[in-house]
Amino acid sequence: MTKTKLTSETIERIADNRQNLNILEPALELRRIRSLGTYEVLESDLEDLDKSMQDENQSLAFMSLCAGALLSAVLSWLGASDLSPIGYAIYASSTIVLCLATPFFTLMWLRGKRSKQNLIARIKSRTMLPDSDNSSSTTAS
Repeated sequence: MTKTKLTSETIERIADNRQNLNILEPALELRRIRSLGTYEVLESDLEDLDKSMQDENQSLAFMSLCAGALLSAVLSWLGASDLSPIGYAIYASSTIVLCLATPFFTLMWLRGKRSKQNLIARIKSRTMLPDSDNSSSTTAS
């Protein structure tokens, strides 16, 4: 990176341009924040986090769907009195499929949730400490 020396004329010109454009100087206000931690996040981490969130949400949706359908099938089966052999087969097969699908999607949801937590822990383990050796790349004279 090239260091650029700024002259007082350049600084004044920049300040005048900022005032003319009504650009406010950036301000940092610290109220309840005692410290600010930074982490190195790779693009692959963001992609993994996005995929993990999609998988977790999809599994949660299917688990909820299966659990609701299972509850509905069981309650309607209990309420049905005289079932034909075809009706009995439909209720039995849907109940069996939903009994298998509900725990499967529950496990998939829990696995996705754990995967997301592990990824966040891996990102947090890469805490970036402030670099006190580097100063600003521009100097005013």
